[in-house]
Amino acid sequence: MTMAKRQATPKMDTPTARAKNCKPRHEPYWEVIEEGCALGYRRGKRGGVWYAKYYLPEAKPPRKQKDIGFADDSGAPAHIKTLTYGEAKEAALAWRKAEAEALAAPASGAPKEPYTVRKCMADYMSSYEKAGGRASKDTLRVINAHILPAFGDHLVEKLTRSLIQEWFEDLADTPARLRTAKSAEQRFRELPDDFEAKRRRRSTANRILTVLKAALNKALEMERVSCPNTAWRMVKPFRKADSARLRFLSVDDQKTLVNVCPPYFKKLVQAALFTGARYGELSRLMHVRDFHERTGQVFVTSETKSEESRYIALSDEGIAFFKDIVEGRKKSERMFLTEGGEEWKRGHQVRPMNQAVKDAGIEDGLSFHELRHTYASTLIMAGVPLAVVAEQLGHKGTRMVDKHYGHLAKKYVTDTIRQLSPLLRLSE
Repeated sequence: MTMAKRQATPKMDTPTARAKNCKPRHEPYWEVIEEGCALGYRRGKRGGVWYAKYYLPEAKPPRKQKDIGFADDSGAPAHIKTLTYGEAKEAALAWRKAEAEALAAPASGAPKEPYTVRKCMADYMSSYEKAGGRASKDTLRVINAHILPAFGDHLVEKLTRSLIQEWFEDLADTPARLRTAKSAEQRFRELPDDFEAKRRRRSTANRILTVLKAALNKALEMERVSCPNTAWRMVKPFRKADSARLRFLSVDDQKTLVNVCPPYFKKLVQAALFTGARYGELSRLMHVRDFHERTGQVFVTSETKSEESRYIALSDEGIAFFKDIVEGRKKSERMFLTEGGEEWKRGHQVRPMNQAVKDAGIEDGLSFHELRHTYASTLIMAGVPLAVVAEQLGHKGTRMVDKHYGHLAKKYVTDTIRQLSPLLRLSE
Protein backbone atom coordinates (compact mmCIF):
# COMPACT_ATOMS: atom_id res chain seq x y z
CA MET A 1 0.00 0.00 0.00
CA THR A 2 1.43 3.33 -1.05
CA MET A 3 1.05 6.38 1.23
CA ALA A 4 -0.59 9.53 -0.10
CA LYS A 5 1.89 12.14 -1.18
CA ARG A 6 1.93 15.17 1.11
CA GLN A 7 0.86 18.34 -0.65
CA ALA A 8 3.67 20.90 -0.90
CA THR A 9 3.23 24.20 0.92
CA PRO A 10 2.70 27.01 -1.62
CA LYS A 11 5.12 29.91 -1.56
CA MET A 12 3.47 32.78 0.35
CA ASP A 13 6.26 35.03 1.60
CA THR A 14 5.34 37.96 -0.68
CA PRO A 15 2.02 39.51 -1.80
CA THR A 16 2.80 38.52 -5.41
CA ALA A 17 3.50 34.90 -4.46
CA ARG A 18 0.28 34.66 -2.43
CA ALA A 19 -1.79 36.14 -5.23
CA LYS A 20 -0.33 33.54 -7.61
CA ASN A 21 -0.26 30.43 -5.42
CA CYS A 22 -3.02 30.83 -2.81
CA LYS A 23 -6.47 30.73 -4.34
CA PRO A 24 -9.48 31.76 -2.20
CA ARG A 25 -10.76 28.84 -0.10
CA HIS A 26 -12.22 28.23 3.34
CA GLU A 27 -9.24 26.31 4.80
CA PRO A 28 -6.00 28.31 5.25
CA TYR A 29 -2.79 27.30 3.52
CA TRP A 30 -0.38 26.15 6.22
CA GLU A 31 3.40 26.33 6.55
CA VAL A 32 5.28 24.74 9.47
CA ILE A 33 7.62 27.43 10.85
CA GLU A 34 8.78 25.56 13.96
CA GLU A 35 8.11 22.19 15.48
CA GLY A 36 4.58 22.31 16.85
CA CYS A 37 3.79 25.71 15.29
CA ALA A 38 2.45 26.63 11.85
CA LEU A 39 1.60 29.83 10.03
CA GLY A 40 -1.54 29.92 7.89
CA TYR A 41 -2.87 32.20 5.16
CA ARG A 42 -6.38 32.47 3.75
CA ARG A 43 -7.57 34.85 1.08
CA GLY A 44 -10.99 36.45 1.57
CA LYS A 45 -13.12 39.24 0.11
CA ARG A 46 -11.20 41.98 1.98
CA GLY A 47 -7.79 40.50 1.31
CA GLY A 48 -5.75 37.86 3.06
CA VAL A 49 -5.66 36.97 6.75
CA TRP A 50 -2.81 35.34 8.68
CA TYR A 51 -3.53 32.47 11.08
CA ALA A 52 -1.42 30.60 13.62
CA LYS A 53 -1.84 27.18 15.18
CA TYR A 54 0.20 25.09 17.58
CA TYR A 55 0.38 21.66 19.15
CA LEU A 56 1.22 21.37 22.84
CA PRO A 57 0.59 17.84 24.23
CA GLU A 58 0.17 19.13 27.80
CA ALA A 59 -2.40 21.77 26.84
CA LYS A 60 -6.16 21.29 26.94
CA PRO A 61 -7.02 21.18 24.10
CA PRO A 62 -3.57 20.29 22.73
CA ARG A 63 -4.25 21.99 19.39
CA LYS A 64 -5.25 25.64 19.13
CA GLN A 65 -5.74 28.07 16.22
CA LYS A 66 -6.41 31.82 15.93
CA ASP A 67 -6.22 34.65 13.40
CA ILE A 68 -3.35 37.05 14.01
CA GLY A 69 -3.95 39.88 11.53
CA PHE A 70 -4.46 41.02 7.96
CA ALA A 71 -1.81 40.26 5.35
CA ASP A 72 -0.08 43.07 3.47
CA ASP A 73 -1.77 42.15 0.19
CA SER A 74 -2.28 44.70 -2.54
CA GLY A 75 -5.69 46.34 -2.23
CA ALA A 76 -5.93 45.93 1.57
CA PRO A 77 -7.96 48.77 3.18
CA ALA A 78 -5.71 51.70 4.13
CA HIS A 79 -7.19 52.05 7.63
CA ILE A 80 -6.40 48.42 8.58
CA LYS A 81 -3.02 47.44 10.04
CA THR A 82 -1.39 44.70 8.00
CA LEU A 83 1.42 42.24 8.71
CA THR A 84 4.19 41.15 6.39
CA TYR A 85 5.14 37.48 6.15
CA GLY A 86 8.02 38.01 8.56
CA GLU A 87 5.87 39.92 11.08
CA ALA A 88 3.21 37.21 10.93
CA LYS A 89 5.82 34.52 11.68
CA GLU A 90 7.07 36.49 14.69
CA ALA A 91 3.51 36.96 15.98
CA ALA A 92 2.72 33.25 15.60
CA LEU A 93 5.89 32.17 17.42
CA ALA A 94 5.36 34.75 20.18
CA TRP A 95 1.81 33.50 20.72
CA ARG A 96 2.91 29.86 20.98
CA LYS A 97 5.75 30.81 23.35
CA ALA A 98 3.38 32.73 25.64
CA GLU A 99 0.95 29.81 25.71
CA ALA A 100 3.76 27.39 26.55
CA GLU A 101 5.07 29.65 29.33
CA ALA A 102 1.59 29.97 30.80
CA LEU A 103 1.34 26.18 30.94
CA ALA A 104 4.75 25.88 32.57
CA ALA A 105 4.01 28.53 35.23
CA PRO A 106 3.32 27.06 38.70
CA ALA A 107 -0.31 27.02 39.81
CA SER A 108 -1.17 29.79 42.29
CA GLY A 109 -3.60 27.65 44.27
CA ALA A 110 -7.03 29.15 43.70
CA PRO A 111 -8.28 29.07 40.11
CA LYS A 112 -7.84 32.37 38.27
CA GLU A 113 -11.08 34.29 37.87
CA PRO A 114 -12.05 34.89 34.23
CA TYR A 115 -11.18 38.47 33.27
CA THR A 116 -13.96 39.90 31.13
CA VAL A 117 -14.11 43.18 29.25
CA ARG A 118 -16.71 44.33 31.79
CA LYS A 119 -14.21 43.89 34.64
CA CYS A 120 -11.52 45.49 32.51
CA MET A 121 -13.66 48.62 32.05
CA ALA A 122 -14.42 48.76 35.78
CA ASP A 123 -10.68 48.61 36.55
CA TYR A 124 -10.00 51.31 33.97
CA MET A 125 -12.54 53.72 35.45
CA SER A 126 -11.35 53.09 39.01
CA SER A 127 -7.78 53.86 37.94
CA TYR A 128 -8.83 57.53 37.65
CA GLU A 129 -9.53 57.63 41.38
CA LYS A 130 -6.33 55.79 42.27
CA ALA A 131 -4.37 58.35 40.26
CA GLY A 132 -6.08 61.19 42.11
CA GLY A 133 -8.36 62.23 39.22
CA ARG A 134 -12.01 61.73 38.41
CA ALA A 135 -13.69 59.31 36.06
CA SER A 136 -14.89 61.18 33.02
CA LYS A 137 -18.65 61.08 32.46
CA ASP A 138 -18.10 61.10 28.71
CA THR A 139 -15.80 58.09 28.93
CA LEU A 140 -18.25 56.21 31.12
CA ARG A 141 -21.04 57.04 28.67
CA VAL A 142 -18.98 55.65 25.78
CA ILE A 143 -18.27 52.46 27.71
CA ASN A 144 -21.91 51.87 28.66
CA ALA A 145 -23.34 52.77 25.25
CA HIS A 146 -20.86 51.18 22.86
CA ILE A 147 -18.28 48.88 24.48
CA LEU A 148 -20.15 46.86 27.11
CA PRO A 149 -23.12 45.94 24.86
CA ALA A 150 -20.66 44.54 22.29
CA PHE A 151 -17.92 42.98 24.44
CA GLY A 152 -19.03 43.09 28.09
CA ASP A 153 -19.08 39.32 28.67
CA HIS A 154 -16.15 38.51 26.36
CA LEU A 155 -12.90 37.36 27.95
CA VAL A 156 -10.16 39.90 27.23
CA GLU A 157 -7.71 37.21 26.15
CA LYS A 158 -10.29 35.80 23.69
CA LEU A 159 -10.75 39.08 21.82
CA THR A 160 -9.62 38.79 18.20
CA ARG A 161 -8.56 41.36 15.68
CA SER A 162 -11.41 40.48 13.32
CA LEU A 163 -14.02 40.78 16.09
CA ILE A 164 -12.83 44.27 17.08
CA GLN A 165 -12.37 45.35 13.46
CA GLU A 166 -15.95 44.41 12.54
CA TRP A 167 -17.33 46.23 15.60
CA PHE A 168 -15.22 49.30 14.80
CA GLU A 169 -16.41 49.49 11.19
CA ASP A 170 -20.03 49.04 12.29
CA LEU A 171 -19.61 52.05 14.59
CA ALA A 172 -18.64 54.18 11.60
CA ASP A 173 -21.73 53.03 9.70
CA THR A 174 -24.18 53.64 12.56
CA PRO A 175 -25.92 57.04 12.88
CA ALA A 176 -25.56 59.07 16.06
CA ARG A 177 -27.75 57.99 18.97
CA LEU A 178 -30.68 60.17 20.06
CA ARG A 179 -31.87 60.58 23.63
CA THR A 180 -34.34 57.74 24.22
CA ALA A 181 -36.43 56.64 27.19
CA LYS A 182 -34.95 53.68 29.08
CA SER A 183 -37.82 51.34 28.25
CA ALA A 184 -38.05 52.41 24.58
CA GLU A 185 -36.09 51.17 21.61
CA GLN A 186 -32.94 53.18 20.92
CA ARG A 187 -33.51 55.94 18.36
CA PHE A 188 -30.90 57.19 15.91
CA ARG A 189 -30.37 60.40 13.99
CA GLU A 190 -30.93 60.30 10.25
CA LEU A 191 -27.58 59.82 8.54
CA PRO A 192 -27.01 62.12 5.51
CA ASP A 193 -25.09 60.47 2.71
CA ASP A 194 -22.34 63.07 2.36
CA PHE A 195 -18.63 63.27 3.09
CA GLU A 196 -18.93 65.43 6.21
CA ALA A 197 -21.48 63.10 7.83
CA LYS A 198 -19.27 60.08 7.17
CA ARG A 199 -16.23 61.94 8.51
CA ARG A 200 -18.05 62.77 11.74
CA ARG A 201 -19.12 59.16 12.26
CA ARG A 202 -15.58 57.93 11.59
CA SER A 203 -14.23 60.51 14.02
CA THR A 204 -16.69 59.26 16.66
CA ALA A 205 -15.68 55.66 15.97
CA ASN A 206 -12.02 56.64 16.44
CA ARG A 207 -12.76 58.18 19.84
CA ILE A 208 -14.65 55.06 20.98
CA LEU A 209 -11.83 52.81 19.78
CA THR A 210 -9.37 54.97 21.74
CA VAL A 211 -11.31 54.29 24.96
CA LEU A 212 -11.34 50.54 24.31
CA LYS A 213 -7.61 50.47 23.55
CA ALA A 214 -6.75 52.59 26.59
CA ALA A 215 -8.68 50.27 28.92
CA LEU A 216 -7.16 47.11 27.45
CA ASN A 217 -3.65 48.59 27.58
CA LYS A 218 -4.28 49.49 31.22
CA ALA A 219 -5.24 45.86 31.90
CA LEU A 220 -1.98 44.78 30.29
CA GLU A 221 -0.05 47.28 32.42
CA MET A 222 -1.79 45.98 35.57
CA GLU A 223 -0.87 42.40 34.52
CA ARG A 224 -4.51 41.35 34.51
CA VAL A 225 -3.99 39.80 31.07
CA SER A 226 -0.99 38.19 29.39
CA CYS A 227 -1.11 38.10 25.61
CA PRO A 228 1.82 39.44 23.54
CA ASN A 229 -0.24 39.41 20.37
CA THR A 230 -2.64 42.10 21.55
CA ALA A 231 -5.47 42.03 19.04
CA TRP A 232 -6.67 45.56 19.79
CA ARG A 233 -3.36 47.09 18.75
CA MET A 234 -3.81 45.71 15.23
CA VAL A 235 -6.96 47.77 14.62
CA LYS A 236 -6.00 51.18 13.24
CA PRO A 237 -8.20 54.31 13.46
CA PHE A 238 -9.65 55.85 10.32
CA ARG A 239 -7.26 58.26 8.66
CA LYS A 240 -8.12 61.95 8.19
CA ALA A 241 -11.36 61.50 10.13
CA ASP A 242 -10.58 64.28 12.62
CA SER A 243 -9.83 66.99 10.07
CA ALA A 244 -13.05 68.84 10.79
CA ARG A 245 -14.11 71.91 8.85
CA LEU A 246 -14.13 74.43 11.67
CA ARG A 247 -16.76 77.14 11.42
CA PHE A 248 -16.39 80.55 13.00
CA LEU A 249 -18.03 83.95 12.76
CA SER A 250 -16.57 87.14 11.38
CA VAL A 251 -16.56 90.19 13.64
CA ASP A 252 -19.64 91.56 11.86
CA ASP A 253 -21.48 88.24 12.25
CA GLN A 254 -20.58 88.19 15.95
CA LYS A 255 -22.19 91.62 16.38
CA THR A 256 -25.29 90.51 14.48
CA LEU A 257 -25.68 87.38 16.60
CA VAL A 258 -25.28 89.25 19.88
CA ASN A 259 -27.83 91.89 18.85
CA VAL A 260 -30.61 89.37 18.13
CA CYS A 261 -30.18 87.43 21.40
CA PRO A 262 -32.68 88.01 24.22
CA PRO A 263 -31.05 89.86 27.17
CA TYR A 264 -30.68 86.82 29.46
CA PHE A 265 -28.99 84.77 26.71
CA LYS A 266 -27.07 87.68 25.25
CA LYS A 267 -24.79 87.84 28.31
CA LEU A 268 -23.88 84.16 27.97
CA VAL A 269 -23.04 84.56 24.27
CA GLN A 270 -20.96 87.68 24.92
CA ALA A 271 -19.03 85.88 27.67
CA ALA A 272 -18.24 83.00 25.30
CA LEU A 273 -16.95 85.42 22.67
CA PHE A 274 -14.84 87.34 25.22
CA THR A 275 -13.31 84.24 26.88
CA GLY A 276 -13.54 81.20 24.59
CA ALA A 277 -14.85 79.25 27.59
CA ARG A 278 -17.05 76.20 27.12
CA TYR A 279 -20.77 76.32 27.90
CA GLY A 280 -20.29 74.12 30.97
CA GLU A 281 -17.51 76.36 32.27
CA LEU A 282 -19.69 79.45 31.98
CA SER A 283 -22.94 77.96 33.21
CA ARG A 284 -21.95 75.56 36.00
CA LEU A 285 -18.54 76.66 37.20
CA MET A 286 -18.29 80.42 36.99
CA HIS A 287 -19.33 82.57 39.94
CA VAL A 288 -19.24 86.32 40.52
CA ARG A 289 -16.08 85.93 42.62
CA ASP A 290 -14.25 84.43 39.61
CA PHE A 291 -13.88 87.84 37.93
CA HIS A 292 -10.73 89.65 39.09
CA GLU A 293 -10.94 93.27 38.01
CA ARG A 294 -7.46 94.17 39.28
CA THR A 295 -5.74 91.60 37.05
CA GLY A 296 -8.31 91.72 34.24
CA GLN A 297 -8.93 87.95 34.33
CA VAL A 298 -11.64 85.39 34.95
CA PHE A 299 -10.92 82.14 36.75
CA VAL A 300 -12.16 78.74 35.53
CA THR A 301 -12.10 76.02 38.20
CA SER A 302 -10.63 72.54 37.81
CA GLU A 303 -13.95 70.82 37.07
CA THR A 304 -13.33 71.28 33.37
CA LYS A 305 -12.73 68.91 30.48
CA SER A 306 -8.95 69.20 30.92
CA GLU A 307 -9.30 68.90 34.73
CA GLU A 308 -6.97 71.89 35.21
CA SER A 309 -7.83 75.33 36.55
CA ARG A 310 -6.85 78.34 34.48
CA TYR A 311 -7.04 82.12 34.33
CA ILE A 312 -8.35 83.68 31.14
CA ALA A 313 -6.96 87.10 30.32
CA LEU A 314 -9.58 89.59 29.12
CA SER A 315 -9.39 92.42 26.63
CA ASP A 316 -10.33 95.92 27.79
CA GLU A 317 -13.77 95.37 26.27
CA GLY A 318 -14.06 92.05 28.13
CA ILE A 319 -13.07 93.64 31.43
CA ALA A 320 -15.75 96.31 31.04
CA PHE A 321 -18.33 93.61 30.20
CA PHE A 322 -17.61 91.50 33.29
CA LYS A 323 -17.34 94.57 35.52
CA ASP A 324 -20.88 95.50 34.53
CA ILE A 325 -22.10 91.91 35.01
CA VAL A 326 -20.86 91.56 38.62
CA GLU A 327 -21.65 95.04 39.91
CA GLY A 328 -23.71 94.96 43.12
CA ARG A 329 -23.95 91.15 43.25
CA LYS A 330 -22.91 88.63 45.90
CA LYS A 331 -19.61 86.88 45.21
CA SER A 332 -21.18 83.44 45.76
CA GLU A 333 -23.79 83.89 43.00
CA ARG A 334 -23.57 82.14 39.68
CA MET A 335 -22.16 84.51 37.11
CA PHE A 336 -24.88 83.77 34.52
CA LEU A 337 -28.54 82.94 35.16
CA THR A 338 -31.55 82.12 32.98
CA GLU A 339 -34.48 84.45 32.33
CA GLY A 340 -36.15 83.15 35.49
CA GLY A 341 -33.05 83.70 37.60
CA GLU A 342 -32.17 79.99 37.71
CA GLU A 343 -28.96 78.15 36.94
CA TRP A 344 -28.26 77.11 33.37
CA LYS A 345 -28.53 73.33 33.04
CA ARG A 346 -27.14 70.86 30.54
CA GLY A 347 -28.67 71.46 27.09
CA HIS A 348 -30.59 74.61 28.09
CA GLN A 349 -28.53 76.67 25.64
CA VAL A 350 -29.58 74.71 22.55
CA ARG A 351 -33.00 76.25 21.83
CA PRO A 352 -32.10 79.92 22.41
CA MET A 353 -28.91 79.41 20.40
CA ASN A 354 -30.80 77.88 17.47
CA GLN A 355 -33.33 80.72 17.52
CA ALA A 356 -30.64 83.40 17.68
CA VAL A 357 -28.75 81.82 14.77
CA LYS A 358 -31.97 81.71 12.76
CA ASP A 359 -32.80 85.35 13.56
CA ALA A 360 -29.25 86.39 12.65
CA GLY A 361 -29.56 84.71 9.25
CA ILE A 362 -26.51 82.49 9.77
CA GLU A 363 -26.64 79.71 7.19
CA ASP A 364 -26.14 76.01 8.06
CA GLY A 365 -26.68 76.66 11.77
CA LEU A 366 -24.12 77.20 14.51
CA SER A 367 -23.67 75.49 17.87
CA PHE A 368 -22.75 77.26 21.10
CA HIS A 369 -19.41 75.42 21.15
CA GLU A 370 -18.51 77.06 17.85
CA LEU A 371 -18.37 80.38 19.70
CA ARG A 372 -15.21 78.93 21.28
CA HIS A 373 -13.84 78.29 17.77
CA THR A 374 -14.79 81.85 16.84
CA TYR A 375 -12.89 83.24 19.85
CA ALA A 376 -9.73 81.31 18.96
CA SER A 377 -9.95 82.11 15.26
CA THR A 378 -10.44 85.82 15.92
CA LEU A 379 -7.34 85.95 18.14
CA ILE A 380 -5.15 84.08 15.68
CA MET A 381 -6.22 86.20 12.71
CA ALA A 382 -5.35 89.24 14.82
CA GLY A 383 -1.79 87.91 15.15
CA VAL A 384 -1.91 86.39 18.66
CA PRO A 385 0.71 83.57 18.91
CA LEU A 386 -0.57 79.97 18.98
CA ALA A 387 0.98 79.35 22.42
CA VAL A 388 -1.02 82.23 23.92
CA VAL A 389 -4.27 81.03 22.35
CA ALA A 390 -3.62 77.48 23.62
CA GLU A 391 -3.15 78.79 27.16
CA GLN A 392 -6.36 80.83 26.96
CA LEU A 393 -8.31 77.76 25.80
CA GLY A 394 -6.82 75.53 28.50
CA HIS A 395 -4.81 73.24 26.19
CA LYS A 396 -1.58 71.76 27.55
CA GLY A 397 0.29 72.47 24.33
CA THR A 398 -0.11 74.01 20.90
CA ARG A 399 -0.78 70.74 19.03
CA MET A 400 -4.58 71.01 19.02
CA VAL A 401 -4.54 74.73 18.31
CA ASP A 402 -2.07 74.29 15.46
CA LYS A 403 -4.12 71.40 14.10
CA HIS A 404 -7.40 73.33 13.99
CA TYR A 405 -6.31 76.95 13.57
CA GLY A 406 -2.76 76.81 12.23
CA HIS A 407 -3.87 77.64 8.69
CA LEU A 408 -5.32 80.92 9.99
CA ALA A 409 -1.98 81.87 11.51
CA LYS A 410 -0.33 81.23 8.14
CA LYS A 411 -2.93 83.45 6.50
CA TYR A 412 -2.08 86.22 8.99
CA VAL A 413 1.61 85.90 8.10
CA THR A 414 0.79 86.04 4.39
CA ASP A 415 -1.44 89.10 4.77
CA THR A 416 1.14 90.87 6.95
CA ILE A 417 3.92 90.27 4.42
CA ARG A 418 1.80 91.61 1.58
CA GLN A 419 0.76 94.64 3.59
CA LEU A 420 4.10 95.63 5.12
CA SER A 421 6.70 94.50 2.59
CA PRO A 422 8.51 97.48 1.00
CA LEU A 423 8.01 98.24 -2.67
CA LEU A 424 11.35 97.35 -4.29
CA ARG A 425 10.40 98.13 -7.92
CA LEU A 426 12.88 95.47 -9.08
CA SER A 427 10.73 94.45 -12.03
CA GLU A 428 11.05 97.98 -13.51
